[in-house]
This record gives sequence, structure tokens and C-alpha cells, in this order.
Amino acid sequence: MESLQNEFNGIVRPITQADMEAVCQIEQECFPSDEAEPPEQLMDRFDVASELFLGYEVHGKTIAFICGSRCNDELLTAQSMHEHVADGKTLCIHSVCVTGNFRRKGIASMLLKRYIAYIKENISLISIINLCNKVSIETQRLPQLEGKSLYYNNYVFYQGLDYLWLLCLRR
Repeated sequence: MESLQNEFNGIVRPITQADMEAVCQIEQECFPSDEAEPPEQLMDRFDVASELFLGYEVHGKTIAFICGSRCNDELLTAQSMHEHVADGKTLCIHSVCVTGNFRRKGIASMLLKRYIAYIKENISLISIINLCNKVSIETQRLPQLEGKSLYYNNYVFYQGLDYLWLLCLRR
């Protein structure tokens, strides 16, 4: 992909199998232990949806990543969280993670913007319109998504949170 001109001179690029150990470590670092994707499940997701993994590399080291999977459900369900439908119309963004020293520097927001552009240009049949924020500043836990959910036309990163779970929906 392309280099990002900022203080880090990093590169946004697709994640490769060689990056997956670092990706799994970043996931474990960024999420509470009961919410982090277990490494074997993250590896399984990569095996079936590697085209939906992007990373941010600084000086040859992956310091951030974003990943997703596809489904046909318009709202996130337990099943759609764990199954990838190769031709699904809905993109579920599972993780936007940045390692410790690089947090609060705009990398997650930049990576999300690049990811959306990448998806629109490279992945067919997905129309990304809205993002569903599943983390509230009060609870920092996942609410039930079967009922009402709040939808945002822009991405919102609450101050003080190191992670954000998102769902992108088609119109």
C-alpha cells in the first residue's frame, strides 16, 4: 500500500502469515483477557479472511492492525462473530488495535480510514455505511446487539479507551 507521512513514517499494508504472531500479541495487549480473541481463533479468522486484515508497520515492525470478517446478517450475532461468509454483504470489524507506546497518536483513526478505503477499492459486494460502537465509556462491555443499537455515521473513539469493537453495516 502506501507510506503514511507522519512522525513515524509507517506503512499501511496487508497482514501476512509472518505478521500473525505480532498481531496475536497486540490483540492480547489491547483487550481485557475475557474479550481478547484467543490466538488460535484469530489465526483461524486470518486463514479464511486474510484479505480483511491490514496492519501498520513502523521500522519493519507491526505496531497496529485492523481485522474483520464478512457475514450476511445486518446485525451482529454470536454466529456472525465466529463465522466468515466469503461473499457476505456485511463487514464486521472485530479489532482495531495499537500497541502501547503508539496509542493516542491518531494511528487507530488513520488505520480505520485507510481500511474503509481499502475495502471499498478491493473487496466486492460490501457497502460500508455505518459503524456500530459496541463499547460505552461507562461500562466498557459489550451490550446486547439484538435490540436497539446506536449507529454513527462517523467513527467515535472515546477518550480513555484503548480498544473499540465495531460493526460496519450495509444500507
